[in-house]
Amino acid sequence: MLKNLIITLLLLSSVDASQRDSITLGTEDWSPFSFKDKKTQQISGLSTEIIYETFKRMDVKIRSNRIMPWARTQKSGYIGKFDAIYTASMNDTRLKYMYFPKEPIISLKWVLFIKKENKSKLKFDDFNSLNGKKICLINGYNYPKFFKKHIEKYSKITLTSKENLNIGKLGHFHTILS
Repeated sequence: MLKNLIITLLLLSSVDASQRDSITLGTEDWSPFSFKDKKTQQISGLSTEIIYETFKRMDVKIRSNRIMPWARTQKSGYIGKFDAIYTASMNDTRLKYMYFPKEPIISLKWVLFIKKENKSKLKFDDFNSLNGKKICLINGYNYPKFFKKHIEKYSKITLTSKENLNIGKLGHFHTILS
């Protein structure tokens, strides 16, 4: 366990949501928090439902909500394609473009995954346990600075665009951080 991950709504424009009557949203395919329901083709999930209910109570209509790969969602937000994005945690880059409300939608913990048959090969005592290991991360995700700095120096990192791609690589990589 590395650190709590705060999932929050990030307002991207200078106009406060309470001063609007509608808003455009962007997010990622990150089940169970945000995903496209296969039956209804609607965006759903725990974070999505909280966001929808919050804006409903504020009398703010959601004009659109799009799911895209996370790195593209963020970049689209930075250039103003969305009024807000969600399922994100705070980092220095995002702070340049986004406002983070004080109350998160959800708090999570970082975890490391390792293939079951390899569990005896990696005992995690501290970050030095990851030295020389292959680690797969998700492009655009916000990893704790102290962790990222350490693995960039002492481990081999590969980036993918989605979590499920990382899980499939467990046979080839020592550790997946999600």
